[in-house]
Formats: sequence, C-alpha cells, structure tokens
Amino acid sequence: MPNSLPLEHTVIFFKYVIVNGKRFFASQTVGLNKSFLIHIVILGPSPKDAYGELFEILQINQDFQNIGYLLWFAWM
Repeated sequence: MPNSLPLEHTVIFFKYVIVNGKRFFASQTVGLNKSFLIHIVILGPSPKDAYGELFEILQINQDFQNIGYLLWFAWM
C-alpha cells in the first residue's frame, strides 16, 4: 500500500497478558477449545462497550522516525 511502513522487527506472540492484576489468555496461542471472553471500553465522545473472544496477543517493536515503539495488539 502507498505510504505503508514495512515491519522491521520480529513479532512476539504471548500466551497471556496481565492487566490490572488480571490474567487474560489468548485462545489461539494457548490452544484450548475454551472461550476466552473479554470486555473492553472503546473511548470517545460516546464510549462503547465491546465483548469478544481474545484469539491472539502480539507485540511489535517498530521504529518510527528512529524512536522505537512497542506496539501491542489483540485479535478479537
């Protein structure tokens, strides 16, 4: 795509993350048939609640303008 940046570093997949003392598992990474449901709030002028299964959690260390950024993503 025009104006896209190539990924320069390895992507790291996680089995789980801990947020505010709670452990959230990724169902695809752990390999269990059990659903891993999460609740998130999408902030904005009218915040919205969203619910879904957490499939994968990944981190990319991408260097934008020589400032390294750790980007976290969750596939729901």
